[in-house]
Amino acid sequence: MNDILIRNATAADADMAGRAAHTAWLKGIAPLVPAGARGRVSASDFVSFVRELPEQVLIAERGGEIAGIGACEHGDNHISDIWVAPSHEGRGLGAALVRALEERIAARRYERVTISVLSDNERALALYRHLGYRMTAEGLSYDRYLLVDLMTSHLEKRLRRSA
Repeated sequence: MNDILIRNATAADADMAGRAAHTAWLKGIAPLVPAGARGRVSASDFVSFVRELPEQVLIAERGGEIAGIGACEHGDNHISDIWVAPSHEGRGLGAALVRALEERIAARRYERVTISVLSDNERALALYRHLGYRMTAEGLSYDRYLLVDLMTSHLEKRLRRSA
C-alpha cells in the first residue's frame, strides 16, 4: 500500500485521470446499465469532470501512474465518484480514496458521509461495507447522465470526531 499516493487533482491531470475513470466505468458500471444508456458516457465526460472541478477531485497514483480518482462533486459530504482503473483494482486504491475523501469531509465539519452505488455493483458495496458504511435506503433513482432509472443503494457512515 505504500506505493499509493493520494493527491489533489489539477486540470493537467484531466486526460490521464479521465481515461482511468472511464476504463473503470466501462468494466464496472457499463455492464449493469441498459444497453441504450451505455453510449451516453464517454472518456471525454470524465476528462471534462476533472478539468472543470479539480478542487473536488483526488487523484490516486500507483507507481507514478494515475490509477484512479475520487470526488465529492458538490464539495459537501457525499462521495460522488470512486473510479479505479481495472489494471489497478484490488490493491487498496479504492479504500485509500474513500478514506482521503472522508478526511476532507470531516475537515468540512460534517458528522456523516454518504455514498450511492448501483445495487448490482457487488464489489463496490463490499468495499463500502468493509469500510464501515451502512445501507440507509435502496430504490430506483433517476440517473441524470444516463437518463434512466437504476436500482441504487444509498449508504452512510458516521465519522469519528477529532479530539
